Amino acid sequence: MSHYEYVVIGMGPGGIQTALLLHQAGKNVVIIEKSAPGGKVNIAPRIDNYPGYPKINGPDLAFVLFNRINEADVPTIYDEVKKVTKEGDIFKIEVGSDTITSDKVIVASGTLEKKIGLPREDQFFGHGLSYCAICDGHFYKDQINMVIAQDKYAISEAIYLTSLAKEVIVVTSFDKLKGDKRNLDELASKPNVRYIYNRKVSELNGVNALESVTLDDGTVLPVKGLFPLMGYIPNSQFLPKEVLNEDGFVKTNQSFETIIPGLYAVGDILERELKQIYLAESDANRLVKVLIG
Repeated sequence: MSHYEYVVIGMGPGGIQTALLLHQAGKNVVIIEKSAPGGKVNIAPRIDNYPGYPKINGPDLAFVLFNRINEADVPTIYDEVKKVTKEGDIFKIEVGSDTITSDKVIVASGTLEKKIGLPREDQFFGHGLSYCAICDGHFYKDQINMVIAQDKYAISEAIYLTSLAKEVIVVTSFDKLKGDKRNLDELASKPNVRYIYNRKVSELNGVNALESVTLDDGTVLPVKGLFPLMGYIPNSQFLPKEVLNEDGFVKTNQSFETIIPGLYAVGDILERELKQIYLAESDANRLVKVLIG
């Protein structure tokens, strides 16, 4: 059974930065990834203003991030983490059919976006459809944008879009929006917002890019930027329940530590609204300072 000082779970921006800094500090660390290195960066059509890369597509940036781990010879394991438990002062991490142990565990396993579940959704991704308004809203500046608001996280992103879009149409299948009252009031104060309640998007229309959407009552609306903000599915099923909130996100203190000493988390898996590359890497920088000073 292999033992490490640190185990990092997830090879997205936060996990890569954490493992790289710990390795550079001479720590015995391994990083584990069950899918493609880079995490959700892989599916981003374009990323603007990443340090050193004013414009770069997602897969290329994912390769850049992975190369940092590869060139530094950080030990890696490509398999699925099935369970994390702690016995005494030691963590046991079940990985595939094997088990490894560590003194500390850093969870950077990220999330998946909930999708609408419509035909052509994947086709229009990056061509009028995005799951992050703050990331991609500028691509549809001065045009009609639509937010599908099924989750409380949608409100802050809709507010952001109002500063860019000609009009922001907020559609929800509920009779009222979810969210913090302060954010809801701020959104309501914007002059370029229109609300549509008790409706769902039933069809996506266009040839090479999104041109309009059809609602379930047959209404067709011209939309250039569609943001399905349905919520996030955290990749946290392998963690002890006591470190998770009711939505499955990891709860930590200001030092990124959970209520289980030695178990930390960074990036999108944390219980916060904004989820971006720079935040995950900032988390990693701050955490490593906590861990090694």
